[in-house]
Amino acid sequence: MPVVFMNIPEPHLSPDAETNLLTQASQIMADCLHSPIERVRVYIKSYCETRYATAGQVGKPSPFFEFLIFQGRPAEMKHAIMAQMTDLIARETGLDASDVRGVCRTVSPDDWCIGGEPASKVRATHIAALSEQVF
Repeated sequence: MPVVFMNIPEPHLSPDAETNLLTQASQIMADCLHSPIERVRVYIKSYCETRYATAGQVGKPSPFFEFLIFQGRPAEMKHAIMAQMTDLIARETGLDASDVRGVCRTVSPDDWCIGGEPASKVRATHIAALSEQVF
């Protein structure tokens, strides 16, 4: 289930940086959540300088990321993802980490589907085990 969306300013996104962001963000999610990497999805959307503004200044870069995970994950896991994603984005774009913003959104397994079926049904055993785990 883990999904990451990254919004990156175009002039700061080389092909190598794109590859590194996709592969390393996938690994961060798998490692931090103790999740099989096969379940992780990562997406990048880039914007030209005329399509973003920071503090009212058009073209001032400020990368943003969002990640979706199932409800019930401990705050420590969320915070580790936030810190590691921020570091990754700053490193790969050459921008200052203080300009990176991000958000975690938690989703109920009843509100997420896998192949058209609710995750609560498809992965009931696994989700129940996660909710009982102590991290």
